[in-house]
Amino acid sequence: MSPIRHLTMAAVVLTTISLKTIALAAGDADDFYEIKDGSRELLALLESLPYATEGSGPVMYTFQYSECPYSQGMYRDYPATATGLELRRLMVPVSERSAREAAALGTSRNIADYHAFMSGSRVAPPVRSDPHGVEIHNRILEAVATFESILARNAWPARGLVYPQFVWLEEGRVFTSAGYERADYAKAVARAQRGGGLAAVWRAAAAAPHPATAGTAGTAEATPADRRSSAVNIVGIELGMTHEQLLAAVRAHDPKLRLMEHTSDIIVRDSYRRPFKVDDYVAEIQATWDQRVRGYQAGDPQQLISVVFTGPPSEHRVESILREVRYVDTQSYPGFEALVQALTTKYGAADLSERRSQTTQMVWQLDGKSLSERHLRMLGGSALNSNNSHSTRYHLFPVIDDSLPPNVLSISGDGMIIRHGNAQYVEGGRFLAIQIVQQGSGVNFMRAVLQDSMMKIGRARGATAQMAQAALARHEREVRAATQQRRSPDI
Repeated sequence: MSPIRHLTMAAVVLTTISLKTIALAAGDADDFYEIKDGSRELLALLESLPYATEGSGPVMYTFQYSECPYSQGMYRDYPATATGLELRRLMVPVSERSAREAAALGTSRNIADYHAFMSGSRVAPPVRSDPHGVEIHNRILEAVATFESILARNAWPARGLVYPQFVWLEEGRVFTSAGYERADYAKAVARAQRGGGLAAVWRAAAAAPHPATAGTAGTAEATPADRRSSAVNIVGIELGMTHEQLLAAVRAHDPKLRLMEHTSDIIVRDSYRRPFKVDDYVAEIQATWDQRVRGYQAGDPQQLISVVFTGPPSEHRVESILREVRYVDTQSYPGFEALVQALTTKYGAADLSERRSQTTQMVWQLDGKSLSERHLRMLGGSALNSNNSHSTRYHLFPVIDDSLPPNVLSISGDGMIIRHGNAQYVEGGRFLAIQIVQQGSGVNFMRAVLQDSMMKIGRARGATAQMAQAALARHEREVRAATQQRRSPDI
C-alpha cells in the first residue's frame, strides 16, 4: 500500500489532451521533440516502469488509456506486428476505469491484458483493496508527473502528456511525439526503426553516468545530494514551480482537493502612519480534503497541502511546501516500516532519522552542505513544529537585509546559526523534513516540509521590504510635488 497517496486512486483525473491537432509547433521538421534536458533521467525512469511488451526491434514506449479515442485509433490502425518495434505499453490513470486498468496491467505486465482492456473484452478488477495494485498505480502517476516536468524543461508546447504519447531513441538521442494521425505515427515508427534503440541500447543509455558528473574527481559525496535537490518533490510539487505549474501538479495529484488562494497585500505606512498599498500577490495556495469538502467520506484521510510563493520584486515561484495527511480510519493506517521504506526509496537515506516515543523525525539536506546532527535536528524541528497548521510558516521568517545592524541579525562563526531578535534558525540550504506519528504499528499522521534556503527566503523578504519603501518614497515625493504646484487662494 502506498503511504504517499493511499486511497487517492479512484477519482484521480489527470489533465489529458488527446488531439494531434493541437499544433505542436517548434519541434523538428516532423513536429517531434528531442529531450535534451533530463534525457538520462527520463531513460532511467522509463526503464523502471511496469510496462507490458510486444513485438521485437528497436524500443518505443507508449503512454495511453482505453477511453482515449486517439489511443483507440492507433490500436485499430497499427498493430504491433506492423511496426517492426518492441512496443512497451503503459496505461495511464485518468479516470476510474483507466485507474483500474493501469494498476491491473502494471501488476500483471501481461500484454494480453492490454489487448483485453483496449478491446473492452475484459473489465479490470477493483484495486483499492490490493496494496500492490495501489502502489503500481501511484508509481505510474509519479512517473507521469516527472515526465511532464521534463517535458516542460524542453519547450514542450502542451501542459503535460498528450495521449497517446510516444518515446524512442535515435542514435542515443531521446525523442517524443504525441497524439495520433496515421501519417504522423508512421513517421515516428520509421524514425524509431532507423534510430537503433534496441533494448540493450536503452539499458546502457539509462545506466550511463550523467554528463555533468562523469569523470569528475572529488564529487562522489556531493553529486547525489545536488542531483536530488533539483528533482525532489512532494506529491509532484517542486520548489521553483510557477503558479500554473503548481496548480497542474496539485490537480494531477488529486483533483478532488479544494483549492484556496491567499493574496497578500504589500502595505507600508507613510510618515503620518497611514497605510499605503504598494502591490499584492498570491502568497499561498492551500489544497484541502476533509469533512468540509463535498464528496469527502468518513473514512477518507484528511489532507492539507500549503504552498508559499516568493513575493515581488522576485520572480513568483514556489519557495516552501507543506503537506499533512491524517489517517482517520484505523483499518487503512499505512504500516510504519512500509512508510519509512517508501520514503527512503523515493528520497534516499535520510541524513537524520530520530525517533522519540511514537514520533519519528527524518531530515534530508539537499544542497550538499555538511550539517551536524544538532543542526539537522534544529532544521527539521523548526520547520515541522508549525504553530499554525494552515501556513507554511512564511510569516515567521525574518526579513534578512544587508542594512540590518549586527544587534538585529547575527550569524554564528560556523555560518549556520542565524539569530534574529529572540529567534534562531539554521541556514541549511534546501531541505526536506518529515514527521511521522505512529499508533501501534501503523501511522495515523504525517507532516512533510520541503523548503528553500532560509537565507534565500529571508533575502527575498528583504527585497520586498526595500521595494515597498522605495515605492513609498516615490509616492511621498509625488504628493509633495503636487502640493507645491497648487495655486494659492486669492487674498
